[in-house]
Amino acid sequence: FRLVEKFVVNPFKWTKTVASIPSHPRNMLGNTMFSILGSNAITNPMNAPYYWKALRIIMGREGKYRETWKELVRARVADTQYWGSEMPKLMSQMISDPTDWPNKILETAKWPIEKLGNLYNNEDLIYRVSSYLKYREKGMTVNQAAAEVDKWFTNYARLPKAVKVARRVGVFGPFFSFKANTQQHCFYVLQPFLKYPLEKAWGPSLLR
Repeated sequence: FRLVEKFVVNPFKWTKTVASIPSHPRNMLGNTMFSILGSNAITNPMNAPYYWKALRIIMGREGKYRETWKELVRARVADTQYWGSEMPKLMSQMISDPTDWPNKILETAKWPIEKLGNLYNNEDLIYRVSSYLKYREKGMTVNQAAAEVDKWFTNYARLPKAVKVARRVGVFGPFFSFKANTQQHCFYVLQPFLKYPLEKAWGPSLLR
């Protein structure tokens, strides 16, 4: 299974996501929809301060905002994205035991591979971090805010063990963990309908 994951599943995922230019706007569009569900719509000008602060934190995580970044990592708001969680770093996997010439080729390709991966992660992070900041400002604890972020945005690090195993072998398709994440989002969206009558949950106007 490890050979299949390393040389078939992960390279396929990389070419279809991180290395695919159209996948980046699709990723942003998907996160935009998640942000609406999570009451932190990027299309709402009132939320702009949270997104601006999130961007500064992401860009300054090695400097001014190092401590804030550590808090985000401890809360599992950061370092849970596709590149590194769903698909382990391609370089570290494929240079595990190379001969000289493949090693040189991969070293040459390392910079663009890493940059594309970090770009893909940041497309998720800007939404996750800004939502976390908003939830904290609204009075949630660290754990409550992190849990609320996970309700509405994909987390590729915190998944059931069965999902983690299935995504490694690609039996249920190469993007099984994304489907598992979106099913969770659907559950939270439908929860008011399941828990209360429609009129009580959403108001009588919806039924007119």
